[in-house]
Amino acid sequence: MKGQERHYFPGNNTPRGFYSYYRYILGQQDAERIFCLKGGPGTGKSTFMRRLGEEFLEEGRCVDFLHCSSDPHSLDGVLLRKERVAVVDATAPHIIDPLHPGAVDEIVHLGDFWNEEGIRQNRKEIMACQKEISGLYENAYGYLSAAEKLYNNLEGLRGKCVNKAELYKLAAGLINRELSHRELGPHRGKVRKLFASAITPEGVVHFLPTLSAGFRRSYLLRLPKGMDGSEILGLFMESALCRGFDMEVFYCAIKPEEKPEHLLIPDLGVAFFSSNQAHPIDPSALSGQVSLLELDALLEPALSPFRRELAEDNASQMDALLDRAVGCLKEAKAQHDHLETFYVPNMDFSGIEKRRRTVSEKIRQGFEPQNS
Repeated sequence: MKGQERHYFPGNNTPRGFYSYYRYILGQQDAERIFCLKGGPGTGKSTFMRRLGEEFLEEGRCVDFLHCSSDPHSLDGVLLRKERVAVVDATAPHIIDPLHPGAVDEIVHLGDFWNEEGIRQNRKEIMACQKEISGLYENAYGYLSAAEKLYNNLEGLRGKCVNKAELYKLAAGLINRELSHRELGPHRGKVRKLFASAITPEGVVHFLPTLSAGFRRSYLLRLPKGMDGSEILGLFMESALCRGFDMEVFYCAIKPEEKPEHLLIPDLGVAFFSSNQAHPIDPSALSGQVSLLELDALLEPALSPFRRELAEDNASQMDALLDRAVGCLKEAKAQHDHLETFYVPNMDFSGIEKRRRTVSEKIRQGFEPQNS
């Protein structure tokens, strides 16, 4: 029987530039093996990882597919959660070097399979293309930085309308319902940080329904534009962590350090998802029992006509800036595709496939027999 698959992003395009949570893919202390793929654009890293993931998925293993924010159809890694094995793209902008080479990490260099002389013939074009791509990303991040300021304005306007007493009452009810059976403990839970959605050349992309599989209950926070559900999530997070629950926390691309949007608490069997204009979620797409939390009910009093006009103006300008950022990312993707044309004809893909099968066998050697 086919295994359970999940899809998400380990890095994101943000107002702070490319923001990486790669260190949370699989910790060195927890890992059985980590394979670090090295190689240029068009050398087959994503295909290498996808084929590995799909192979083990077909065998009934649980596989996480880690998508690239610069191209959501491409992969930055695959993770076999139960087997504690990861294969990751270790090239820029998320450069990863082995910390415990041989003991935990292993480099797989796909540059072993390229025709260096053929690539060097296009040296000037490659360098010019890389320079153009870097400039486009700088422009994209500039637009995102400007969009964040408008996001803050909008959040501030909406925040003045939130009934805090009702918000805390709602959070307390959730904590009592899901956590009252567990006492506060001496050991604090661990947090694994990631992104469930990303700002990509195709706009905001997410795979949120794949994250709900296996949970007995999913809470869906439906948020009006400009409203932030992170305060409720933060209160629940802190209560769960103080009771020793480990969790996965998925952050907002605009606020990659401060704003949690989704929580998964496997040992509790409970997940929280935020649905907003950027990443709407159909409740029927989530697994298990779904409890809807309509957070617009916490907004009172209504905005004055002037403040409403301000909110609409901030939202409109923010959306326009996000569109411009996405346009820059789209052009950067086009340039990257052009860059790959200098590498693809100079690659021995049959040799790379043989190396992939070798890595597959190395991974398999560490497997414990699956329960029948």
